[in-house]
Parts: sequence; C-alpha cells; structure tokens
Amino acid sequence: VKSTYSNATLKLPRSFHGQLIVSTAHGRVKLSPELERRTATLSEVDGTRVCFVG
Repeated sequence: VKSTYSNATLKLPRSFHGQLIVSTAHGRVKLSPELERRTATLSEVDGTRVCFVG
C-alpha cells in the first residue's frame, strides 16, 4: 500500500497472514490496534514499513 498525499485504508480479513509493506511520503503509517497486536515490524525506513502479520 502506498499513499503520497492522503490517507489510505486497507481492509484485511482476520485470517490474513504474511508480509505487509506500507509506505507514505507525507504522513505516518497507522495500523488498527487489533492488527498491531498481530504484526511484527521487520524494518521502517523513510516512511516505508515492512511487517509480518501472523
């Protein structure tokens, strides 16, 4: 998911497992509390976050 100037919303099924890459040029990456609990951040550089959901 990539957003340059505005918010982006991504809806994932609760059964989703795998890599997630989110990027923003002018903002921040925000995950829902439930998704945050199931996510391990592998790296975060220059507005791009690479995560594993599982």
